[in-house]
Amino acid sequence: KDETRRTIDRLADEGYGVIYLSEKLSTLIPETLERYKAKPVPAIILIPSSTGSLGIGKEKILENVVKAVGSNIL
Repeated sequence: KDETRRTIDRLADEGYGVIYLSEKLSTLIPETLERYKAKPVPAIILIPSSTGSLGIGKEKILENVVKAVGSNIL
């Protein structure tokens, strides 16, 4: 948990624009993800782990589409 949080913070501080994170790891650091949610950079993209999808990444993409467009176009 702490290592994941520190890594996300370090990558953000180093200016990375996009960070890919497994859905499984994202469940360990919801407060860190929330902190970066309102910031344009970095974009933290949740992807399925090797064991499959938890549906979290797709849910977040849908939320962002609705926020940007005003409705679910997917």
